[in-house]
Amino acid sequence: MFGISIACLVVGFAATVYACARYVPPLAARREGAIATWFVRVLMGSAVAWAALQTYCAIYSFAHVDATAGRFPPVIGVTRIQILDATVATILPLSGLLAAGAAIIYLLSPTDEPVDQRS
Repeated sequence: MFGISIACLVVGFAATVYACARYVPPLAARREGAIATWFVRVLMGSAVAWAALQTYCAIYSFAHVDATAGRFPPVIGVTRIQILDATVATILPLSGLLAAGAAIIYLLSPTDEPVDQRS
């Protein structure tokens, strides 16, 4: 379980950083724009990595909810609804806060001046 958890974090973070680098419109070519771009990539990568980890833990808990006491980690005495509730209650606050922070930084960051095409 530990190895797959680390893989979820790494793959979620790396895929999101790549997607931000590929598809998010660039900011200013100055130092401030580069710093803001990396902050946005890291915050979005962290949000998706956290959501991927919690989703994997929920799937693992769903699969082992009726397991015997000899298994690790034992998930005894809970229902699937409680697992889903705990997962959503864990994902939304932190991932939402990280994604909102990334959006705020992106929207407040300097951009390059548009080029006037009429001349």
